[in-house]
Amino acid sequence: MIHWRNGTGGGLQMALICHCAGIRESVIVSSIREGATSIDDLRLLCGAAADCGGCERSLQELIDEHIVYEHYVALRWAS
Repeated sequence: MIHWRNGTGGGLQMALICHCAGIRESVIVSSIREGATSIDDLRLLCGAAADCGGCERSLQELIDEHIVYEHYVALRWAS
C-alpha cells in the first residue's frame, strides 16, 4: 500500500517513512526492488533506520508487502 501525502504546492508525494534521514517511501520501495530483503539491507542501500530505528516496523511492513506482491506477480505470469 502506498501512502500519499500532500506536498508543497498542492502536489502529492509518497509518505516520509524515515524521519531521521528524510527518506520517503518511494526510495524504500526502489531499494526493495533493487534487492533489499531486510532492514539491514535498507540501512546499507538507502540509509533508512540508521539513526533511531523508529521506522523499523514500517520498513518491515513495506518489505513484506512488496516481496509478497512480487511473488504473486511472478506466479501469475508463470501460469
